Amino acid sequence: MRRMESFGRKYAVIVFISVLLTACGGGDSISSDAPSADGTSSYRDDKHKSDWKVGKPGDEYHKPHHWHGSKPYPQPDPDPDPQPDPDPDPQPDPDPDPQPDPDPDPQPDPDPDPQPDPDPDPDPVPGTSNIDLTWSAPGTRTDGSPLALSEIGGYKVYMGTVSGVYSPAIDVGNTTSHTFSSMPAGTYYFAISTYDTNGLESAKTAEFSATVQ
Repeated sequence: MRRMESFGRKYAVIVFISVLLTACGGGDSISSDAPSADGTSSYRDDKHKSDWKVGKPGDEYHKPHHWHGSKPYPQPDPDPDPQPDPDPDPQPDPDPDPQPDPDPDPQPDPDPDPQPDPDPDPDPVPGTSNIDLTWSAPGTRTDGSPLALSEIGGYKVYMGTVSGVYSPAIDVGNTTSHTFSSMPAGTYYFAISTYDTNGLESAKTAEFSATVQ
């Protein structure tokens, strides 16, 4: 109501001034229009060739440049609709640090197949050892005279288990070797004699021994 009263007073003043200027014979003419349907009114200043527009009650007065008639105020361009900020590019989740594969439980080496212990060398059976004897033919007789091989008739071998005590002699013939087979373990003593083609026997050789383990 206060705004309407204020507008009425202003309008009355403008009309009054217009009437007063006309009555005084002023050279300027101001034409005023009645309020339009939307509640606005305008007037024209013929001297300054410009229009004044009076708004609706409560509106401020404006002096537009080269305004004609009762055109409405230009409307400001509407604010554009706000555009939403674009979503930022999604960042991929970082890959987790790779975890090393756990070492498998060590498997024990299989036990090798047991190898049977080799049989020990069998103990020699008593009586299976041999005693091999060899000697050389003499070149002289007991008295020192020469003895030809053709004069040798053969050899006798004496053997015993006690030194100096021999069993009966063994005539091995005209050969310089002899083997005692399957002799049991022990120590044996030997001596050898030579006889010629006439049957004359020489003295025994020095005693020697052999041991069977």
